Amino acid sequence: MHAQVYINDPDMQARVASRMNMRDGDKDILKTIDQVMTAHNPYSQQFMNARRLLIESAGLEYQAAVEEFGHRDRSG
Repeated sequence: MHAQVYINDPDMQARVASRMNMRDGDKDILKTIDQVMTAHNPYSQQFMNARRLLIESAGLEYQAAVEEFGHRDRSG
């Protein structure tokens, strides 16, 4: 049995890169799955909107911290 963890990050490239680190796989397949999930999964859109609203309402210091964390996380 295979279990998948869905990473909710509005940056599609970051999501694909994150999944590629979990397991060897075909990048094009993962990209297609990500696009389908983003386009057709209402929960995905709700989480993205909730994240955006939280960041916008939290202020500039929090926004900068979230951005810095994203850069560190993507760079390894």
